[in-house]
Amino acid sequence: MPESYFCESTLGVCVGNVIAVVVLTRWLLGGDLLAAEVGLASLIVPIGYVMMNQRSREEAVEEQMDKVLSILINLLQASGRNLRSALSELVEEEMHDGTKRLCCVLPTPLGPELVHLVEELQETNHTLAEALRSAGGRVAHPAFDMFVAAATSGTEGQTSQLLSHVRDHIREQRTLRSSIRASFSLVVSQMYVLAAIPIAMLGMWRIISPEVADLMFRTTLGQSLVVLMLAYSWLGVLLVTRQGRLANLIKGVKV
Repeated sequence: MPESYFCESTLGVCVGNVIAVVVLTRWLLGGDLLAAEVGLASLIVPIGYVMMNQRSREEAVEEQMDKVLSILINLLQASGRNLRSALSELVEEEMHDGTKRLCCVLPTPLGPELVHLVEELQETNHTLAEALRSAGGRVAHPAFDMFVAAATSGTEGQTSQLLSHVRDHIREQRTLRSSIRASFSLVVSQMYVLAAIPIAMLGMWRIISPEVADLMFRTTLGQSLVVLMLAYSWLGVLLVTRQGRLANLIKGVKV
């Protein structure tokens, strides 16, 4: 239900954004072809917002997984507990309206999922492997999937060593991601500036010489030239950013 609601809400925002931009562009500049192109290009705003939120969540999960693995490794090595018992140390009881409930030492996005995991282990007869796989489906992150694989594939004596490998891999991946992002940030920002120059020139042209600008914005040939100019400028941005996508560049890193 929450996922379907989120998808419907995102689709509604995208459709409303396109309609509003098309109407505004047609009113200010005129021309159906130009208005349609600007309306479709405006989809980058809501889509980019969703992608930024998704990336922020993925990075937050990785950062929290580093902390979770460090806590579990220390508990397993220092006290000799098994993993099921160590997981219960990640949550604590608190009183709320006279009733006890569990809360995690970590915030969202991983904290509530860990609480759900511990509650499932305490209140059901599910095995640790079943509860972890169920949590992995909810978290839907490669770092958590590696944790589940390490926790369920070895014996109790090997668990802390396997978790250490997973933690080291997550740290290496985060370091590599930061290095790649620093290398490509300047190039991508320059491409955005270059792609914005034609838009700025069209706006200045519209202000300085409205009569001549009408030939570009209100005739079919002029609109076609504007569409091609904007399309090629933003095509360069897409090609550069695609080459710099972090997921593609770190795909070869394995545990």
